[in-house]
Formats: sequence, structure tokens, C-alpha cells
Amino acid sequence: MLHMTAEGRVSHVLTSLGETLAAGDVERALTLFVDDCYWRDLIAFTWNIKTVEGKDAVRAMLEAQLPLAKPSAWTVDSAAGVSDEGGVTTGWFHFETDVARGYGLVRLKDGKIWTLLTTAAELKGHEEPLGFHRPLGAKHGAGKHRQSWKEEREEEARALAMRIAQNAPLSVRAGKRMVYAAAERLRSESFDEAERIFEPVYKSEDAQEGPRAFLEKRAPVWRKR
Repeated sequence: MLHMTAEGRVSHVLTSLGETLAAGDVERALTLFVDDCYWRDLIAFTWNIKTVEGKDAVRAMLEAQLPLAKPSAWTVDSAAGVSDEGGVTTGWFHFETDVARGYGLVRLKDGKIWTLLTTAAELKGHEEPLGFHRPLGAKHGAGKHRQSWKEEREEEARALAMRIAQNAPLSVRAGKRMVYAAAERLRSESFDEAERIFEPVYKSEDAQEGPRAFLEKRAPVWRKR
């Protein structure tokens, strides 16, 4: 692997990781990690914000989540560039799970994974409208019952409020607390405070009900606990 470019090394490791995970071979996947490795997951694998440290913790996480996550399509984001400094190779990448598309960051030491970040960027079937699918801006012409700009914004606000109200009450309450907390803190402090605020939410029954209902294609039943 030493003769490869930095991007080639990252691509090789990601391809190998994808193949081993697709085969469900957790032990072979672990050979791609250094002993003091870290895996930070934001929703993609665990439906949670979770950091695991060391091969034993990575093994436990994969054994629990791999059958549901079904990750695939691990590819280097060449446009983001790959760096090689101080013996550490760093690169961004795209990947998919059974229900989401993700983005991540990998750092390699001696050709093996030292740190891995996986984040869920969007849920399949619920993609953000882009390009021609985006809502139009200015509207030309006249209509008998056409709403004013103010009326359209008020209707959008009511619809958004209804969507938010359908989410888990514990998550909505924690989200509001996090917004207020972030306004009063530095960025790094805000992340720590967000984890503290959301920790009881992650451990709640509703945190398990949300992903379960999504996978079973039914409306969730929130119990506020």
C-alpha cells in the first residue's frame, strides 16, 4: 500500500471495509482498524450520537447494528481532497445504509483506520428538494384566489409547526433547549451541552420507537418516556 497515492490508500481501505461489512464479516473488518481506534457515529449506524473506542467496542457496535444498517457504496469524495500529513492520511467519503445516504471522514495510520466518522446526511425517500424540484421563488401572473407572499409564508409556518408537533415530544423539547443553549455558548461548548441535553432522550423508549416505526413503515406511537 505504500506505493499508492494518499487517495488510493483511503479508497483501498474504504473498499475493503465495504466488502467485509457487506459480507457480515466483523472480525475481518476489525483487521482494518488500529488497536486504539475511534468510531464516531451520528445517526447512520446507531440512530444515535455515539462514540466507540477500541476494537472491542467497534465489534460490539457492528454486531448490534450491522444487520439493520446494511452499509454499502463506500467511495472517496475526491472533490474534498485527501491530505497526508504527520503520518496521518485524511479523507472524506460517501456511503449508504439501507435507509439513508451518508457522509464521513476517515483518518489512517500505517494504512489502517485510526478514526472514523459516519453521519446520516439524508433519509432515502425523504430527500431535500434540489434543482428543478426546489420550490419556485418569484411567481409571475395573476390568479383569482392567489395568496399573497405573507399568506404563503404563514401557511408554510403552520405546516412546519404541524410537522414538528408530530415528532417525539422529548426530542422536540430537547431540540428547543439546545437552540437556546447554543446561542449562549461557543461552538465546542455547544456540542458538549447538546450531548448532555439529548443523553436522556437517547436512552428513552421513544428513541427506540422512532427507528422501529420507520423500518416497519408505520406511524410512531410516542409515550413521552
